[in-house]
Amino acid sequence: MAKIAVIFLLFALFAIAMGVRQSREDPKETNQITDGFQKFVDDVNKFVKENINAEKFAEFQKQVEETNKKVLDAVKKASDTVNQNIQKAQA
Repeated sequence: MAKIAVIFLLFALFAIAMGVRQSREDPKETNQITDGFQKFVDDVNKFVKENINAEKFAEFQKQVEETNKKVLDAVKKASDTVNQNIQKAQA
């Protein structure tokens, strides 16, 4: 009798498991984090495509070179001032 009950129970569980409807396609869920990140990436790509070209890159290089010269001059001036102060202190 117990064997028949176990067989009936397994058959019932199998019938329940097979009766569950499975969707053919997973529902598309929107994730705000991934959507926001994708929008950010798209905006960056759009900005790069619109604003980066050979002319602007050359202009940027020129500005970087000018800034490097100004920084180098300021560092040399500060170094000279420090050297003069050290020499005054030693004398």
